[in-house]
Amino acid sequence: MNLAAVASQLREVKAADAGAALQAGAAAASVASVWQAGKDRARGALQNIAGEAQAKANLLGIGASASSSSGNAIAHDGVRCEGCGDRFGFLRRRQTCGSCDRYLCGVCLGSSVAVAGISCFCGSVCPRCRELGERGGEFERIKAKMEEGANVSIGLPKKGGLFGGSSEKRKVVSWFSLQSSTGSLVWGSLEQKGGRPAEEGKVNVSDVLHIRNTGLMLELSVKGQTAPMTLEFGSADERESWTRYLELAVEVLTPESERAEQEAARANHRSKELEERRALNEERKKQLSAGLGMRFTAEAMINRNSG
Repeated sequence: MNLAAVASQLREVKAADAGAALQAGAAAASVASVWQAGKDRARGALQNIAGEAQAKANLLGIGASASSSSGNAIAHDGVRCEGCGDRFGFLRRRQTCGSCDRYLCGVCLGSSVAVAGISCFCGSVCPRCRELGERGGEFERIKAKMEEGANVSIGLPKKGGLFGGSSEKRKVVSWFSLQSSTGSLVWGSLEQKGGRPAEEGKVNVSDVLHIRNTGLMLELSVKGQTAPMTLEFGSADERESWTRYLELAVEVLTPESERAEQEAARANHRSKELEERRALNEERKKQLSAGLGMRFTAEAMINRNSG
């Protein structure tokens, strides 16, 4: 065999190898496309199954929302989700928050897999507890400043004489701080008597229903008090900072067992505020109407006398 024949055979072998490589690449691409198409069909089938099953459950009245039931509070019995109130079932699996121990569905727990009853059994916490954890970290960073305290002017009811107290406010220059060990906001007047503040007091953090920054002072609506406690700070920046400090303290230091009672008290407080505003607006309308009536009467008398 001469050299030309050998070279020709080598060229034929290389060409055959190149063709085989091209065929293998095409086959791999075909397999990948078939695999992707299969995944898409499987995903679509799961979604269709979930949708049809949920529609049938709705027709049968399964998974009805707790808002249609007679009770407002959702019992901690594992029958309904304590987030949305829907009844647990095949498509709405029961899960438990690893922090607050509430029974929640996958959606309310924030699970990324909540289709066709598929659940993640790893430890998870609900969005509320995650947010509370983030706020807890922020609170730890400012807790020392709150415990150190600030010089404020606290608005308190005026002391009464023989006939009781007064609805007007009196200002007491005090030192205001947080006592985190007891979950209390404490204050003591800078005026001393016998080595102790002449006036002092405390408010449980869980009793604070609302914190309002008026632009001049902070108003703390406290459970059991008819009028808000007012706090005046030395600067606007300090007032803004303490607004956030107090909001964090209320969120973080309120025990979980007292949150439901706190929310109910807040709702009652908001309802009373709306009623008071409505009554105040009605009184203003009456005064405006009376003033306009007197003005028209005076103008009529002037016109009659001048005529």
